[in-house]
Amino acid sequence: MHDEPNMNRTQSADLIKPMIFSISDLVEWVQAGTPFKNILKLIDDGKNVCLVGTFGFALAFYSWLKKQNDLKFPVKDYKSSRVNRNNFRSLNTRLFIRVRNCELALDKAPKNPWLKQFYPKHDDFLLRFSDFLGMNGAWQWFKKGIKLPVLDQAVHPFYGVYFPNRHEHLILFNHWLAKNAGFSKALDIGTGCGVLALLMLRRGIPFVHATDVNPNAVYNAALEFEKRGMQAKTLIEQASFLGSYEPDGKDLIVINPPWIPAQTETALDLATYYEAGFFEKFFSSVHTEMKKGSTLVLLF
Repeated sequence: MHDEPNMNRTQSADLIKPMIFSISDLVEWVQAGTPFKNILKLIDDGKNVCLVGTFGFALAFYSWLKKQNDLKFPVKDYKSSRVNRNNFRSLNTRLFIRVRNCELALDKAPKNPWLKQFYPKHDDFLLRFSDFLGMNGAWQWFKKGIKLPVLDQAVHPFYGVYFPNRHEHLILFNHWLAKNAGFSKALDIGTGCGVLALLMLRRGIPFVHATDVNPNAVYNAALEFEKRGMQAKTLIEQASFLGSYEPDGKDLIVINPPWIPAQTETALDLATYYEAGFFEKFFSSVHTEMKKGSTLVLLF
């Protein structure tokens, strides 16, 4: 008998979302039309600036700032790309926009429903412009959905959740599943938006337990399972590695691990970057819990 699936949806308060700041925080209000070099001088002097006027003005300055950063820190290899990225991130920590009543206080700014979902108790605050751009891009993916060659329905990746932009490993795993049937259940470690879990269910595995350390992924996977009526066949848990999963010797354990060695800064980095000792901890955990006859699959 399988464990009862966890139907407690992650609440907005539990989600990882961009940090917001009080209007009372020290900030220089910069009007549209201000020369870009003057704005950069404020930032270089350690000032926090809030762009006022139109969204086009804010976007134009952001694009100009990126070009200046690329000129100062050209990307030649992985190391220089990290320097470029870190410096641009540092500049963007001082670049803000204002949000009022769940909308940007800029003319012709795009609307984003997540502003209301993420900050329901705040009606006037500052948000980093780069964070809004990331949120806005993620909203477009979530709204439109992404079609994958191994699933019959699109998945809708939530803010801060990894989704596969290459499909070779999915196609390979799909072929492998077609030739290897009969698993009693499965575990999807680091489920993200639930792609591997959905694929295993589609291939006839009767029950899938999915884990992820990212609360946004837990929320996202729950949405995908619910949309397809798969709640009774799934359990989604915020946990690392196996979580509360119990192998039975006839099961399948799957992980598509992070592949870039680097120091992670937030939980959102964990889908792509791994810190020293990650794989040692993973294999130790799996070795301790797996039963004879269980199958482990790593996808890169």
